[in-house]
Amino acid sequence: MLGRGGGGKKIEAAFRGPDPAVLRRLADEAKAIMAADPGAVAVQDDWREKVPVLRPAVDPLVDQADAERRAGKPGLAPVLDAAASRARPVILGALTTILGVAPLLFDPFFRSMAVTIMFGLAFATLLTLIVVPLLYAVLFRRRDDAPA
Repeated sequence: MLGRGGGGKKIEAAFRGPDPAVLRRLADEAKAIMAADPGAVAVQDDWREKVPVLRPAVDPLVDQADAERRAGKPGLAPVLDAAASRARPVILGALTTILGVAPLLFDPFFRSMAVTIMFGLAFATLLTLIVVPLLYAVLFRRRDDAPA
């Protein structure tokens, strides 16, 4: 909550705590006190409701493998299915960026940067498609004959 008192000085009040009803009541009381001041120019109520925060998945391949494993798929099937379903988006994303950077290969100033980006993306794509599923299988001891 922000108010401008007499003389153009800024007055700021913030309320924090676990009970939203008490916080709202305190904020309303402070707002009424600030608004009642005859020298007050403006009172700005910046009360915000809590909103859910959406967090992106760190690695969709691992999340999908976990979901399929919990659904009851046995052995390596969740890992292989997740890797197969993520192959197209990963390859297409890397390929479009590699092709977008390719014209920079003909510019002597940007050639080294272009090569670094292109080979870095190619290597990261291989890591994503081969090493991540392999590490998942090894770390979670998934075997072809193992039950879920």
